[in-house]
Amino acid sequence: MQINPRTIIISTHLIDEVTNLFEEVIILKDEKVYIKDEVPNITEKAYFLNGKWENIQPVVSGKNIIHKEGFSSSVIVGVFEKLTLKEKELLKSNNVEISNIPLQKLFVYLTEKNNMEVL
Repeated sequence: MQINPRTIIISTHLIDEVTNLFEEVIILKDEKVYIKDEVPNITEKAYFLNGKWENIQPVVSGKNIIHKEGFSSSVIVGVFEKLTLKEKELLKSNNVEISNIPLQKLFVYLTEKNNMEVL
């Protein structure tokens, strides 16, 4: 039996509905390839951190912060960079909730014109 590899290009705004079909993702920004990588490699370095800024800031200083919003004394920070096990443990010990950013939100944050860049 002969196997013929295939490449299928999907252009959609409903990324969350088709995420499980993706093996590799290419993100275009400003008419250039911004990111080209396998989905697990992209999603394993995309985190929401939810907690007090003073507990989050020491860990994310110098990292690629792609989103930040505040609620009362808490903030939600989107980070697109790997966190070490030590950094995750420090965040958790300071009551910071860590969750993965859904692929669709990640695409929006990475391609927004006012992307926050490294703080």
